[in-house]
Amino acid sequence: MNTALKYALGALLPVLGMDSALACYTVYNRANQVVYHAAAAPVDMRYQLHQTLPSVFPGGHLVFSLA
Repeated sequence: MNTALKYALGALLPVLGMDSALACYTVYNRANQVVYHAAAAPVDMRYQLHQTLPSVFPGGHLVFSLA
């Protein structure tokens, strides 16, 4: 691996390791109404969203952004 790539990866790793406290989560229902909006994730983010979101918010979709 070349040196430039090592430095780039080294610079990105802290950013990738940021926890969910820096994110804002919004869940919309089928009618596009906000049903959840908080800094804490509405579902267990260790799993894929298609596995967890439907059981908590049937028909909902999650939008997350950096706060």
